[in-house]
Amino acid sequence: MFARFFRPKWQHPKVEVRLQAVSLLQGNNPDQAKILLELLHQDSATEVRAAALARIQDWDTLTRFAGDNADSILRDVAIRRLADLLSSNGVTDGDQQGALQCLEKVSQPDVLLHIALRANALPLQQAAMARLEDDYALLKIASGQVDQSLRIQAAERINDREVLEQLLKLCQNHKRLQRTVRDKLNSYKQQEKDADQQRQQGEHLCESLEALARTGWFPHYKAKLEGISQQWHALNHAVLQSTLLQRFEHAAEQCQQVVKAELQRQEQEESARHLQQQQAEQRSALISAYTQLLEQARSALPEQASHFRQALSQIVQRAAELGMSEQTSKRHSDISNILSVWQRYAELSPQLESVLQGEETDSERLSELLKQLEWPDTLTAPDLLSESYTRLGVVKKAAREAKVAERESRQPIENKLDQMARHLKAGRSKAASRIASQLEERMQEAHLLSLQPRFAQLQEQLHELVDWQGFAIRPKKEQLIAAMQALATSPLAGAEQLARIRKYNQEWRGLGTDPTSTAQDLWQAFREASDQAFAHCQSYLEEQAALRADNLQKRQQLTTQLEEFIQSSAFPSAEGNFLEQLRHTARQQWQAYSPVERQESETLQARFDVYMEQLSDAIVSYRKQQEDAKEAIVNETVELLSWTDIIAATRRAKTLQQDWKALGQGRRRQDQVLWQRFRECCDELFQRRDSVLQAQKVERLERFEAANQEAERFDQVLGEVINQSRINEEQIKTLIQQFQSLPSVLQEPRQEHVDEQLEMLEQRLLEQQHQPLMTLLQQTRSAAAVLAEAEQAILSDKAATDIEPSDTSEPLATRLAAIRQGKSAILQRVDEVSEAQRMLCIRMELLAGLDSPEQDQSLRMQYQLGKLQASMAQADKGTVPLFVQMHELELEWYENGPVINAVLQNRFHSALEKAKARY
Repeated sequence: MFARFFRPKWQHPKVEVRLQAVSLLQGNNPDQAKILLELLHQDSATEVRAAALARIQDWDTLTRFAGDNADSILRDVAIRRLADLLSSNGVTDGDQQGALQCLEKVSQPDVLLHIALRANALPLQQAAMARLEDDYALLKIASGQVDQSLRIQAAERINDREVLEQLLKLCQNHKRLQRTVRDKLNSYKQQEKDADQQRQQGEHLCESLEALARTGWFPHYKAKLEGISQQWHALNHAVLQSTLLQRFEHAAEQCQQVVKAELQRQEQEESARHLQQQQAEQRSALISAYTQLLEQARSALPEQASHFRQALSQIVQRAAELGMSEQTSKRHSDISNILSVWQRYAELSPQLESVLQGEETDSERLSELLKQLEWPDTLTAPDLLSESYTRLGVVKKAAREAKVAERESRQPIENKLDQMARHLKAGRSKAASRIASQLEERMQEAHLLSLQPRFAQLQEQLHELVDWQGFAIRPKKEQLIAAMQALATSPLAGAEQLARIRKYNQEWRGLGTDPTSTAQDLWQAFREASDQAFAHCQSYLEEQAALRADNLQKRQQLTTQLEEFIQSSAFPSAEGNFLEQLRHTARQQWQAYSPVERQESETLQARFDVYMEQLSDAIVSYRKQQEDAKEAIVNETVELLSWTDIIAATRRAKTLQQDWKALGQGRRRQDQVLWQRFRECCDELFQRRDSVLQAQKVERLERFEAANQEAERFDQVLGEVINQSRINEEQIKTLIQQFQSLPSVLQEPRQEHVDEQLEMLEQRLLEQQHQPLMTLLQQTRSAAAVLAEAEQAILSDKAATDIEPSDTSEPLATRLAAIRQGKSAILQRVDEVSEAQRMLCIRMELLAGLDSPEQDQSLRMQYQLGKLQASMAQADKGTVPLFVQMHELELEWYENGPVINAVLQNRFHSALEKAKARY
């Protein structure tokens, strides 16, 4: 009866009492945890069950209720409790796996965001952040006071450009995060640019395909269609408009129709071509049969006519079947003519035999029969026909020989008559009279009777000439006498006077014989006038004699100079060009020194010719040496064609070209032959060189392309390494080696970006290698903020929040102890750590490269000297990275709290920010 007065309050019938009792139960107390579980499963009030669930710390129970869809209130409470536990410091390393499994039951974005921002373990934060899809929630993580790697990972998952731009404004003091956001924005810009380029290229390809569809077929139509299609399929169709895709498909279908139509046309053409080829082969076979039959007929005998008629009939039938009667008409006509000739031969052969059997061959009859037969030369003649031709040839030959003998006996007489006619035409009556006397007796011979009329005609012309000369010559002679007398009385200049005298004498002799009685008187008068005129030429003749003597002397001097030069020591070593110039000049001067006395100059001419011949021999010898040298150059150039080092061969060829130029011009014909050979060899060498240089250029381009591909692979590998959650030192070394292996032309544009990325990777590697330190620092930083708030409240005589030992990290245990002891203990600690805080400021300023205040310069100097001595004593030990030193100093700063001095606070945090930016 009194038992109900001793029941615990959590069993009270009133809900309010049970709720108050639940609020006093602790989930970390095993006994009280059992009570909470009993209330959770057995209490009838949902409020009590929810309150009990909110105090439970059992992961399995919370996970089960978080996944139970029966009661939404209990499910929400379980999820909230899981979020509180995951965000508290109560999750140890051993509980992380269970906590991660619990986290999978949480789907509310606000709860996940809370865990990502408040959880004390980085893996839990990362797992919660990975479950978030909202860009603004990721923005809160990336801009929140969480681990640096978590902020970067959150930034990398943001896809909205506006959110990224907001984050870029919020992370101005975070260099790595700012670089990540900027790279992502640049990536989006590049993607948009690439998409625009894809669309532009797609538009261009679509227009090209539409233009191709409008174009008729041409030889490279299909190749161009395939090229456009390949480029189209290489595009990212996701960024192309649907209308563009439809346009391309429509144009492609039209192009395929063009290709199909062309293929059908080609098949038809191929069929027609095949039919034409068959017909051509049949026609060729028919023409060959005609040709063969014609050749056989030409070498056959008339006795085989019936066989050839039958063969011709068969071929004619085949020609008619193939419609080639017109094309083979000429061959048919040739064979038909042969058959006709054989037919005529069969008809005329008895008459030919009759003529040949007679005692005397009737050449006219035989010739008439052969003319009727009209036997072609292309046919083989039968024996009877051959004998007929032979007999007719013998008869005709005898007739020709008789005519030739008669013509040979008449020829001398005809020649005399022709000579007599020429004399008469020229007015030479005396010579014509002599020929007439010689022929007068012979003209009575029988075989010369046909020439008598011409001879009589020539005699009559002779009589007329003699009568006419008597009257025609006298006035002309009188004119010549008068002209000669004029020269005697009025002489001209010496040379002209002598020329006129010679001219008049020649004209007098050209008049011929004068048969009249006054001829001697006229000659005497002309002779006297000629002597008188010639007397005026004596002075001119004397001057000419002196000139000839002077020219002879100059020729002697020229010959002597040539002789002295040829006998001197300079002659053997003289160049060919000089010798040729000397020979040319000597010949010109020799010709200029004229006229000379012929008899006296003959011996001198012989000497001059000897020396000129010696000059010519020397020139020939020099040209021979020159040609031998050029021949050697040509031979060496030919050998250069076998050199494997074509560059060295072309350099040697250029040297040989200079040697050729130095040898000078040789004899034209020989020099042209040698030059043509030399030029051909040089051209081939230079063509090979150009081919080698082109191949080297192609090889360089291929190497550059390969290096460019290697650079792209390097960029890809670098991006993959950057995106990895964990990296190692070997990966960074490999990246450095790969980058250094690239050509300098590919390194330079990437150098700055690669340096920044490698610096970021090294920083990440340091953070990764010192992850425990970073975790400790994060925990210490959060705990220090809580302690600082409590210390400030105590020093301000306000009530401080109760701090559990689990809420603080190990380095802050001393500060926590002072807080629990009260205000006096905190003030005492402030006095104890003030100097340590000042030294920490100095150390951080040294690390950040900042100057310390003047009052701390001596303390800074002492610290630097001590550090120098310590480093000298531990020279064989590795140095601690500056990044680690910075965070260790920050840990010491939190350990040496509280910080009351605002100046020191500002100094330390300013130096810390500078060091973070630096390292």
